[in-house]
Amino acid sequence: MSKDVGEHIILAPGEGAIVFSEDGIKMYAPLEAGDVPLEVRDTMDFVTFALMKTEWILEFYESIATAEALVDLMGKKVTEPPKLTLIKGGLYDNPAKSSKTEEKASNENES
Repeated sequence: MSKDVGEHIILAPGEGAIVFSEDGIKMYAPLEAGDVPLEVRDTMDFVTFALMKTEWILEFYESIATAEALVDLMGKKVTEPPKLTLIKGGLYDNPAKSSKTEEKASNENES
């Protein structure tokens, strides 16, 4: 990519910019400190802070590696959808008994 040749960034008053390129990361802020809104300054400070946190960078790359490993595992094994089997038995085999049990429970709740 470019090495500052042909770069032309126009910022409105109070704007900042973070440019990511093969050459690295560049931050552009308004020329006068009074022109920098609190949100812009805080965002640029946070990005600078995050880029210096080695453990954050390592954790980020570990999460990418984990996600890629999961995708690899999912792609290699084709799973069949689960099969459901109806097991006959229980109260549904005897509807008369089932309704008597429901009536008894209903009477107990009323008293």
